[in-house]
Amino acid sequence: MQYPGNRDEPISSRMKQRWRSRVHVGALVACCLAFFDFTSLRAETGDQAPAPVRVEEHKIFHGVPVLIVRPKELSPRMRLVVLYHGFGPPESPQALSRALPLEKLQAVLAYVNLPLMAERLPAGGIDELKRVQANDFVNGLFFPSINGAATELPMLVREITTAYHLDSHDGIGLFGFSAGGAAALLALIESDVPVVAAAILNAPLSVSDNVKNWERALKRPFQWNAASREAASRYDVEHHADQIASRRPQPALLLMSGGADESFDTQLRNGTIDALRLAYEKMGARPMFEVKVIPDLKHNFSSEPKSESALRDSKNDEIEHTVEQWFERFLGGPRKLP
Repeated sequence: MQYPGNRDEPISSRMKQRWRSRVHVGALVACCLAFFDFTSLRAETGDQAPAPVRVEEHKIFHGVPVLIVRPKELSPRMRLVVLYHGFGPPESPQALSRALPLEKLQAVLAYVNLPLMAERLPAGGIDELKRVQANDFVNGLFFPSINGAATELPMLVREITTAYHLDSHDGIGLFGFSAGGAAALLALIESDVPVVAAAILNAPLSVSDNVKNWERALKRPFQWNAASREAASRYDVEHHADQIASRRPQPALLLMSGGADESFDTQLRNGTIDALRLAYEKMGARPMFEVKVIPDLKHNFSSEPKSESALRDSKNDEIEHTVEQWFERFLGGPRKLP
């Protein structure tokens, strides 16, 4: 899909309306892709500080839609955090910003639209996604999406830091959910973007891990070919654990998973976790790698905003608090808001 205007041109009112409407399309995509994603807010008190003033802006950088959420007042020391949604809820930049607003983090938050999702559906829309997920899942959908996101990351960091006068030399933060988590991890394997802190939630840790889930869902074997084998060799966190741990700057990596998420192979995940733990230990950086299980969390999570506290899952608050603490600990920059 082509996008008009300059690389950072704000989306027009008409475009914003289209963007909001695609959230409903994204929900349908989540149903279509259920086999991939596999398928309370605390009361405010009078003593608490008022919510910080934040600005929300819809931008397009070289054809990539990005939802920017930032403090009204900026400084060069403010850090950039890039966040990727998944194929299922939250399945768009808007949905992820509602689910994970990170309100206490003093940073410029860039919620990026994954390739082939939300506002970047391929020609043929959902019907085409259904076709490729059934016939060419790795080469037609999963790997092109995560590889496209990882490839775009250097450009996005350059354009966003320039637009908002930020200094990225000390490193950025990365968050990814599900397929978005795979995109973030692939960026850690292949990109030279300086990442100092990354938080990953419910992501497949290899192409093979995701293919096993595909096979369970469709109850038929996946037909590997040269292209899918190459994708599997490129995205395999266990095999690239040393490469991730030895990056400069060294990324503090938090892997989060839902205690009720049965999407991925536990044995494979445990092997990857062991490899990462050993890799960080060899680098003398054991505290920079952590694993957290969120009890009772399934694969997807609620995208209800905090204003709808009756509908919002309390596990969202735990996810948000954990991610905020991780970035506050390792990302640096201005202190978080009270």
